[in-house]
Amino acid sequence: SALAHNSNMQIAQLKAEEAKAALTASKLAFFPSLSFTAQGTYSSSEWTVNLPAQASWQLDIFGSLRNAKKQKEAVLRQSEAYVQAVRADLISTVASTYYSLLALDSEYEIYRQTKESWKTNVEVTRRLMDAGQYTQAALSQTEANYYSICNSVISIEDEISATENNLCSL
Repeated sequence: SALAHNSNMQIAQLKAEEAKAALTASKLAFFPSLSFTAQGTYSSSEWTVNLPAQASWQLDIFGSLRNAKKQKEAVLRQSEAYVQAVRADLISTVASTYYSLLALDSEYEIYRQTKESWKTNVEVTRRLMDAGQYTQAALSQTEANYYSICNSVISIEDEISATENNLCSL
């Protein structure tokens, strides 16, 4: 999908097509050029038609047409190489972003499970404090750890959203 819809890729392909058309035009310069100009007049119920033809052919004595053709071939090869470079860059960027997203998804799952464990830990610590086994300081520390994990979950969710948006923009 990225190869088909990426604007950089489309621009590179259009430049390659432009270079191919320019090469074709430079090859056609070796052929004679023909032109026809039709003229017609009508007077007193009589038609007069004049159809002059003109032909010209440029001789490539000094190699200017051949050099122009070689230049257009070089531009075409350069454009095709640029298409390959854009394709390779796009594929590597999509792959890298995709694997980063997979890693973030795994990290998110770990943080989500850790958050649930710390939530249970806070509840247990609160009950133990009510029973006189733990102090308020221990409960506060446990809650601080829980909220730190909650912040990490939110940060990972933001990173996942940013990475998904980046992937979609490709």
